[in-house]
Amino acid sequence: MRLILKAHRNYYESFSAFVDMALSLFPCTQFPSKCGFPRLESGIYLRSAELWIERFKRHNVHVVRAEDFFDDLVATVCGIHKFLGLPPVAPEIREVVKKTPMKIPPPDREAFARLTEFYRPWNERLYKLLGHDMGWDVPGMPE
Repeated sequence: MRLILKAHRNYYESFSAFVDMALSLFPCTQFPSKCGFPRLESGIYLRSAELWIERFKRHNVHVVRAEDFFDDLVATVCGIHKFLGLPPVAPEIREVVKKTPMKIPPPDREAFARLTEFYRPWNERLYKLLGHDMGWDVPGMPE
């Protein structure tokens, strides 16, 4: 495994190089990222959502966007409580005590656009399954 990582080290030098490598390997080569997750597959939520809905039925599945969670933690958590039939209770928000030491190269617009196009068909199918648009197909780049 060390030889592979050393040979592919240049792919981690920029966000664009990382995206190019991930797109070139998909779907044939399972090559996890440095944190152990498959690069592109971990962003395809359709398969998981289909399985959850098949097993538990749509009315028993509540989907939360990470963006909504981080934008308004209290409203998102209280929304989960309501979905579960519980009284909404605002969570206690504490100071972050530990952050990841991982250094992530900054994204660039062209690489982000390539990822947006890659995920577009998966996301369109997900939106249809869920009955609403999650807002992920907008070309651009996160702040």
